[in-house]
Amino acid sequence: MKVALAVLTLCIALLRPSAGLGMDSSQLGELLDAAMGDVERTCAVITMLDREIAGRPGDEGLLTLRIAAYGLLADPYSARPDVEALAALHPDSPPYQLQKCLYAEATGAQQEENRLCYLRVARLCRQSGKADEHSHEYLLALLLADSPEAEEAKRRFLAALTDSPKDQVLKEVLADFAREKFVKKVSPETIRHPCPRQR
Repeated sequence: MKVALAVLTLCIALLRPSAGLGMDSSQLGELLDAAMGDVERTCAVITMLDREIAGRPGDEGLLTLRIAAYGLLADPYSARPDVEALAALHPDSPPYQLQKCLYAEATGAQQEENRLCYLRVARLCRQSGKADEHSHEYLLALLLADSPEAEEAKRRFLAALTDSPKDQVLKEVLADFAREKFVKKVSPETIRHPCPRQR
């Protein structure tokens, strides 16, 4: 489960443009990086993020950090409200809408609901002119929607990749794409959230 969420977090980080973190967000980001692998420290950073977000509920950098913190705890349920808040702030942004679809699927949305969500992302990509062989959002949306266009889009996308580290990660994830490896449904009963519930 943690591996799937780590892959999900990595892919989202590759897909989403930089959130423009402020100074305090940067400091919290450094604390979160230092807390990686340490549950108590991760929970402490989440507590700090909760306080900061209470004062600035629409701060994209803070919301992004809290999503990442819950990702470290393999808890997509606690991250989902922040994912949805960012998607609401960016209704026409394929990366944010794709992230919303991924978290909805991971937390138990029904198959048809997921398919329609991913098709909306593909439509947003086409409307914004981002539906070419360089658009990983478009390709992922088609693959996850089980679209008949997905295999041809995947062939063109893989052919256009370079030897850059980012492209190599994308090639590994997408070449042998399997939904089960990319996004797994996480049952709420399997979440053993180690932090006190404050939200």
